[in-house]
Amino acid sequence: MSCKRLKNSLEEFVDAHLPKEPQESGNKDKIIHESIWGTHLYHSKEIAMLDTPLIQRLRRVHQTGLAFYTFPTAVHSRFDHTLGTINMCSKLVDELQEKEECKKYIDAKLKPTIRMAALLHDCGHGIFSHTSEEVYGLSQDIQDVLSEDDSFKSKPKPHEVLSCLIIKTERFKEFFEKVNPDLSISDLVKYITGNEENNSKFKAEILNSIYDGDKIDYVHRDAHFCGLPLRVDLDRLWYGINIMDIPIDGKVYKKLSISHNSTEPLEQILFHRTMLFPTLYQHQKVRACDCMFKGIVEYIKANDLKVHMGERNVTFQNPEDYLWGTDDDFLAIGLNIENVWLKNRLKDITTRNLFHRAITIASRTVDDNDSPEYARILALRENSTKAYGELRQLATRISAEASKKGIDVIPEDIWIDLPQNVKPSRDVTESFVFIEKDKSKNEYKFIPAGEIFPIHNWSNQNSIHKWEGHVFCPHGKENVIAPIAKGILEEEFNFKFKDEAFLECHVNPPK
Repeated sequence: MSCKRLKNSLEEFVDAHLPKEPQESGNKDKIIHESIWGTHLYHSKEIAMLDTPLIQRLRRVHQTGLAFYTFPTAVHSRFDHTLGTINMCSKLVDELQEKEECKKYIDAKLKPTIRMAALLHDCGHGIFSHTSEEVYGLSQDIQDVLSEDDSFKSKPKPHEVLSCLIIKTERFKEFFEKVNPDLSISDLVKYITGNEENNSKFKAEILNSIYDGDKIDYVHRDAHFCGLPLRVDLDRLWYGINIMDIPIDGKVYKKLSISHNSTEPLEQILFHRTMLFPTLYQHQKVRACDCMFKGIVEYIKANDLKVHMGERNVTFQNPEDYLWGTDDDFLAIGLNIENVWLKNRLKDITTRNLFHRAITIASRTVDDNDSPEYARILALRENSTKAYGELRQLATRISAEASKKGIDVIPEDIWIDLPQNVKPSRDVTESFVFIEKDKSKNEYKFIPAGEIFPIHNWSNQNSIHKWEGHVFCPHGKENVIAPIAKGILEEEFNFKFKDEAFLECHVNPPK
């Protein structure tokens, strides 16, 4: 039932974000300049889609969520990233087509279809991108769709699910038929989710793999706009990539693979992605903003409120609620609501009066980081409904104990934030490096990428030395929340915090 409800609601959303007819400007090709990849041509049919409100709303959705409150120049948008992904996917197709052994697999429709899939791949992103995805991704609607819809058997990310459901709506199909009747909606879905047939796996991997156009763009773009000097030797990547028949578990898959002599750029992509997590995505002030966002959403849901965002009154009970507005619309909720807590918390974000750390939870801040008790709290890093529920129960206990002591806080003010550890994605096990054995006989040795690069070592070392969680609370209350949170967490998990857990937060260690 929830699948049907979600799909019907998305029909309404798409109807409000697509015109009846493509705009006149869609009859012309356009040149667009941007700061990462330079100047590129976009074809008239792509412009017809780019000019729709469905895609234009992405101009006002930040690529890295609320990170701009910590990294001031991180104001790039999902729209910027969309253009970059189109360019990189297109470049990858061009480079493959230049290779004599690959061009026979690339038909005339592949490049326009890949470009259109790249254009649409993020149309399902909600406000503040992955920040809101952490919330609606746990909804029953998303879980039901993942389990019931065969087109999602590859288990795509929640925003990819919404993107695909959007382009599968009748309203979208009707519009798209007028824009580009030659392209297949089902192919777009396959490329966005990576769920392609064995003999065509390489097509989906151009947009959804270890070295896809999406990753290539966001690694460069996020690093650039946050001031992090990370680069990838793309010329070497293009040189070494190929389309190969790869035997896996008794079946042959036609996949992208890269020569063993050209693996440096692939290692750069993997390493840079690993570096971006602790440096950018999981920076403690970025996570503090994320928790403030989640607290606001949780408060709206718990109090059964309706708030005006964009063109609708929303409750944030359903995934599509996060699509109706933009980042600015969300922050403007406080201008049109009488609820004092909600108004103040939204003002805290816009004036950068952010949550403060009360405790740092890390291997260096507990007395026995090899103990089963510490491992038990680390297990709650899993992004699941169960883990989320357990952490919120603990936060509620801290809030209740604080209230007994006369401290003015509510559960939405307290967050035990345990971000997921950086871990190898499935791409590492599903991507291969090839070594020529006898090219004349078409004999190659294929090695999983995870066996070439020390991905698991990076992940383990990150978990030991860089990963950290926190207890967050409103600024100015950290010194009174710290001893309460310490007592409850030590009782629950049977370990002791070192003084460093508090000193790192500029909090007086509780006696």
